[in-house]
Amino acid sequence: MGLLRTKSKVSLLLGGWKELCLPVLRALEPRLTLGALVVVDDIDQDSMAGYLAYVRDPANGYVSVAFSVEDGMEISFRA
Repeated sequence: MGLLRTKSKVSLLLGGWKELCLPVLRALEPRLTLGALVVVDDIDQDSMAGYLAYVRDPANGYVSVAFSVEDGMEISFRA
């Protein structure tokens, strides 16, 4: 069963081109259920500022925590 058809909880690991993290998250958000986790690494890069502002704004439906590992990691909970 593909991601777009599943009704079970889906968690998301975003990697690769950091400029695409926010657009990919926004595209998949309708499929993320409450309780889904979104994990992204390399948050210390300047290109992650928009993504971080989005997931750290409670109005967007996430509770988000940064972890100080290597280049940084953000884990966001869909609330």
